[in-house]
Amino acid sequence: MAKSSKIERKGSTRGKLATEYNHQHRLQNNNTDQLLFSDVSRLIEEARQSVAQAVNTTLSLLYWKIGKRIKNEVLKNKRAEYGKKVLGALAKQLIEKYGKGWDEKTLRHCLRSAETFSEELIVSATRRQLGWTHLKTIMYLNDVLQREFYIEMSINTLPKKIFQCSSSFRVVFIKRFFGDIFK
Repeated sequence: MAKSSKIERKGSTRGKLATEYNHQHRLQNNNTDQLLFSDVSRLIEEARQSVAQAVNTTLSLLYWKIGKRIKNEVLKNKRAEYGKKVLGALAKQLIEKYGKGWDEKTLRHCLRSAETFSEELIVSATRRQLGWTHLKTIMYLNDVLQREFYIEMSINTLPKKIFQCSSSFRVVFIKRFFGDIFK
């Protein structure tokens, strides 16, 4: 009887060791799985961010080029009643071909960007990761010094999350953040 009890204890010890080994092995596998998941998730997020930045840069330059084309070649650098008709007709054609994102309001934003930003400034701003939403907020500021200041500050200072908010919130935030330093 003593022998069988000893055998049972040996079996019991082996069973405990096997259970502990299996538990440790599962933990290692879980840690490896979690590490793999984290690494792959990070790669996906980096790729998404890179694609979003490329799209934003391309769209900002596209809108500026459209505005420049309208300003220089259609309106001949003059605002006139004729310009409203041109924008309306162009918007109608673009909506038919590309959808509702090309309405007259969008074309006016494009035109405003070309009137506001030089080619050098728009290229520089987009290289520094200012997208269309940023530029649209800044381009309606009347003072050139204010625009340049806000562009520089938004690149270096403002939290990126601010530019994910609505444009009216951004304008209020920018004014409150910087105060009335230009008055």
